[in-house]
Amino acid sequence: MKPAKNRFDYILDANVIIQYLIRDDEKQYIQAYEVLHAHKCYATHQIICEVIYILSGVYDVPRDKIAVSLKKIQKLITIEDADVMNVALDAFVDKPKLDISDCLLYAVHVLSGLPVFTFDQKLNKKINRATKP
Repeated sequence: MKPAKNRFDYILDANVIIQYLIRDDEKQYIQAYEVLHAHKCYATHQIICEVIYILSGVYDVPRDKIAVSLKKIQKLITIEDADVMNVALDAFVDKPKLDISDCLLYAVHVLSGLPVFTFDQKLNKKINRATKP
């Protein structure tokens, strides 16, 4: 889904979502809370990927908690192609452990049926497991 100008009030940056989830700066948390609860907000895959990299790399949040938090936050914000992102989040917690960008590629494959050409062995393993009956 592309953000229509008249459909959303804001496109969110990663730091807004992070402050809403982590709450390590009270002033920014309150601002993020107010915007997320009072406005129609949109986040792209790129922003969600950045959120995931920061939560896992800087804050050491476990993969399963990241996935749960990002699924819950979808009650407040619209995520670009949410069906793709939700399959990617499921893959992100599953084994083999893949980078979120590979999980997005996997999700597009699962939902579209298009084959993926990659040299990434872990991604190929995941794809092969998904396509076996």
